[in-house]
Amino acid sequence: MASSLPPLSIRLTQVLGLTTTSILVGTSLEMSYLFVPRILQSPPDLLLRQWARMYHLMKKVAPSMASVAGLAWLYLAYRTPAKASQYIAAGVLNLAIMPYTVIFMLGTNSKLLALEKRQNLGTLELGEDGAISGAGALGTQGEVGVKSETVHSLVDWWGVLNMGRSALALASAALGTWMVVN
Repeated sequence: MASSLPPLSIRLTQVLGLTTTSILVGTSLEMSYLFVPRILQSPPDLLLRQWARMYHLMKKVAPSMASVAGLAWLYLAYRTPAKASQYIAAGVLNLAIMPYTVIFMLGTNSKLLALEKRQNLGTLELGEDGAISGAGALGTQGEVGVKSETVHSLVDWWGVLNMGRSALALASAALGTWMVVN
């Protein structure tokens, strides 16, 4: 009697794609829905340090996870031509996280990272409400902020933008799961 199961390499790649994508979804959602709201309760100087620590850790982890998951889905597209278009879509959704970050989040990331740099140099002046003041509060060429921005508003906006990455990963996970079970 012939086995109806796909080959082991396909099943293992499905597990890799589902697991990695699901971890990415959970991590991304956790940042926007749990981490950011908690750190927004912190004073501006602490908030900036907490966000920066999370950012520096996740910039190493998240792109790797998105790449592994995306490549797993693309491998499945190559190996299972009957489901290729759906697997390609799942792969592209995962890989789209990186250009999404550059297109939609780079400005906010750059502002927060520039503030972190100024904080580390001791040249950042923050009001009690987190308002950014001092030299470079307005400007171009690496200077940050606009008068109405605060550290809190920048981190809060970062959390909103991050939900877009979560949505891409969630769509990839849902599509990948559908393809695996059908």
